[in-house]
Amino acid sequence: MHSASIRWTLSSLFVVSLASGCSSPTEVCTQVGCVSGLAVQLSSLPDRPFTVDVLPDESVPIQPTYRFECADEASTCPTLIQYPGLFLERVRVRVTTPMGSITHPATTVSYTTRYPNGRQCGPACKQAIVTASIPE
Repeated sequence: MHSASIRWTLSSLFVVSLASGCSSPTEVCTQVGCVSGLAVQLSSLPDRPFTVDVLPDESVPIQPTYRFECADEASTCPTLIQYPGLFLERVRVRVTTPMGSITHPATTVSYTTRYPNGRQCGPACKQAIVTASIPE
């Protein structure tokens, strides 16, 4: 093969890879989805039933509660609980189980923009994770 045809072939591959939506021929775009919002990571899976409530810090005049419920022992419930679309600057987390309830003091939430498919491929998600222990 001549060097001119090798260059043309390599140039063609580069143009095709750019047309696929990514900025470099080495970046492969995937279709991984992501959820923007707040997530609570529990220290372990609590006894069931349990609830995890996210509350704004005490300075907010109206105290809406964002609740996740795991109804019974037959339920499969995660230790990472997502609250899609919830963006609060400071939160308290209350975990209630048959063993009791624990409310974690207000913490400042730091959101990070993530690109699970690569920066050039989208989508971008703004996410934060706060941790919470369970009543013992």
